[in-house]
Amino acid sequence: MTNLPRTMIDLASVLSDEELRAAFDSAVRKDKDSVPWISRTLAKYGPGQRGVGRLRRLVDEYRRGDEVPDSVLESLGVELAKATGRKPRLHYDVLDGARHVAEVDLAWPELRLCVEFDGWKRHGTREAFAGDRRRDRELVPLGWTVLRYTWDDVVGDQEFVVDQLVHSLESRARSLPRADRTR
Repeated sequence: MTNLPRTMIDLASVLSDEELRAAFDSAVRKDKDSVPWISRTLAKYGPGQRGVGRLRRLVDEYRRGDEVPDSVLESLGVELAKATGRKPRLHYDVLDGARHVAEVDLAWPELRLCVEFDGWKRHGTREAFAGDRRRDRELVPLGWTVLRYTWDDVVGDQEFVVDQLVHSLESRARSLPRADRTR
């Protein structure tokens, strides 16, 4: 049996980037104090181990103050979004003047493009379904495009999701006037 940091080092050698991020984010969600422990263990046992550079990057992201995704689905989605070559903003607050309209899972605010990850746990009720649609209707008149992905999309068809994100980012970049992209 190994402790959390040693387990993370072992996982870094066998998991994909997406899976490693999901495991790291899950550990941090459970105990934020695990990050310094992982960092110390990386310094002691990490050199020469396969995959530790990727784990070290995750620790560095967290130390910079990057936000931790709320779920495994968001963690996996963040990794897919990074594959587009454009870093998204996590948990972005969309405002209409001073009025808060929505917090979206991922956003490229300069393009007014956002992504929502609809996991069954949080979005599987009639109330959540109706609320999601109401929020989409508030975002669209503000010029936002909303893309929604489920667990099956993110886990089962990653290539499609990345291709669709790339296409949407390129399309939004071409269609928005330059002045709008700087807002």
